[in-house]
Amino acid sequence: MLCKKEESINAHEFHYTKSDFDGDDFTAIKKSTGKERKCIIANDNVFAGCSHLHL
Repeated sequence: MLCKKEESINAHEFHYTKSDFDGDDFTAIKKSTGKERKCIIANDNVFAGCSHLHL
């Protein structure tokens, strides 16, 4: 919906909430540590997650 596969979007995530499933359609990479985790639920009609996008 917002980008093609292998493209990236700059974002920031706040983790004050807990979820049983954070999504697995994007990979968040923390620049300072390189730590990766799956996040965001996305398809043709939905883009859901806790990321603040820097468009």
